[in-house]
Amino acid sequence: MSILENSFALAVYFGVVLGARLIPFVWSRAYGIDNWYWKLYLEEYRRTGRIPVTLPYYLLEHQEQWYPPLFPWLVGKLPEKVEERAGWLVAPVLDALTGVLIAGYVHFVFGMVAASVTALVYALSPVLEDYNVQLNPRTLGNLLYTALMLLLLQRNLPLPAVVFAAGLLLGLIALLHKMTLQLTLFSLLLLSPFVGWKTASLVFLAGLAMAFLLSGGFYWKVLLAHWDIVTFWNRNWRWLNAHQYYDSPLYAHLRSTEYRDARLHREGVRGVLHHLKLLAGMLPASLCLFAALAIVRGDVFPESRSAFWAWFFAVESFALLTTFVPQLKCLGAGILYQFNAAVPTALLAGMLVAPGFSIWSVGAALCNGMGFLWVLRRLRQKARAGSFSVDANLRETLEKLRELPKGNVLCIPMYLCDAVAYFSRKPIAWGGHSIGFEKLEPIFPIMKIDINVFIKKYSIKYIFLFLPYAESIKKKILEENFLLIYKNNSYEILKNKHF
Repeated sequence: MSILENSFALAVYFGVVLGARLIPFVWSRAYGIDNWYWKLYLEEYRRTGRIPVTLPYYLLEHQEQWYPPLFPWLVGKLPEKVEERAGWLVAPVLDALTGVLIAGYVHFVFGMVAASVTALVYALSPVLEDYNVQLNPRTLGNLLYTALMLLLLQRNLPLPAVVFAAGLLLGLIALLHKMTLQLTLFSLLLLSPFVGWKTASLVFLAGLAMAFLLSGGFYWKVLLAHWDIVTFWNRNWRWLNAHQYYDSPLYAHLRSTEYRDARLHREGVRGVLHHLKLLAGMLPASLCLFAALAIVRGDVFPESRSAFWAWFFAVESFALLTTFVPQLKCLGAGILYQFNAAVPTALLAGMLVAPGFSIWSVGAALCNGMGFLWVLRRLRQKARAGSFSVDANLRETLEKLRELPKGNVLCIPMYLCDAVAYFSRKPIAWGGHSIGFEKLEPIFPIMKIDINVFIKKYSIKYIFLFLPYAESIKKKILEENFLLIYKNNSYEILKNKHF
């Protein structure tokens, strides 16, 4: 193919992935929880020009933010008006770049048909649509992780060049996203037989050195914060996604009739089935690869491509281990690693076309397609309900809170905290971004202390309440000490009677 034809093909692959990733934003461009934290971070970075920034809005963590600094540094270079108007495009564009990277690799090695399958399977991965609809560093982390893996699996490159380039990529990942770093190190370990133990060891050391060098030593604080969050979730993984009040022993007796268990980690066979459903539902194409390997066995791939199967198994193994092994659940929800598994899954689906097993490639595309449609339906329902997004009703209530006199705020539920901090500019009883999880642990992920004791300790003046989340808490606990001062549909602002 000519240069023009190759360029056109790459542009098509990019467009396919980008088009699929833009669909959720047709209904809403205000999804997300972390999105508002990053906007606060970027605003302060632009004001001071220094990292780490200090944020005074969070009562339950250290004010100096020890989060990996690369993402806000990069996005902070965008003009504020550009970020404000087009910041929602960052995640879809980065995903599209990852898609064109893997489809381009398959295009030049296996041809256009195989590359088209790779782009389509990746574009339709349900986990990309469901998880990545906000400003966050994970998309860039996945792009760098993909580039690192492809680089290491090329066995004909000089060792010094591989160590330098891979070490630089690993260092950037370390300065970007903690969960991606954990997966990268695990992948490096499992792929060592293919890339060589010497190469893997040198890349690890080079990556660590790059992280410290590029950050001017700040990476030590990032590591301390990383250890803080890992040990926190090692103590609290049982309550991941729990209801802050109704799953608490202190307030379980106040559960409403609408309560249903939303915890990620549930007991017994029911819990195992719940996990398997989530893992398979977020990336159905992976089931086709497992089936292909089980049924066709070694014929599905020549030995020269076994390293790509090893990559696929490395990511899926990490997803399973962090889902089912108690000691590893602190490394993050296993289902979220399916986000990274979408890349080797799409690569293998495309590569299967070359040996003549395209039926499995078609199956992978169809499976992902069905999951994709289900997620789009779910996101549309969320957008209509205003769930996890700042709709007109929530924005109006937030503006009212901003107009009120100064005072500390408690949000019920906690997923409103970052949006409340951004719009109200009042101190919020929240944390979890920097170091200092010992301050957060008494109330998150479940209440371990009496809410009135907490309110008194942190001088809570206002409660910002989404009534459907905890109506019985308001009626049985809060009305004794708080007055309703504003209401808008399901959102309420309560004021402490003693202020």
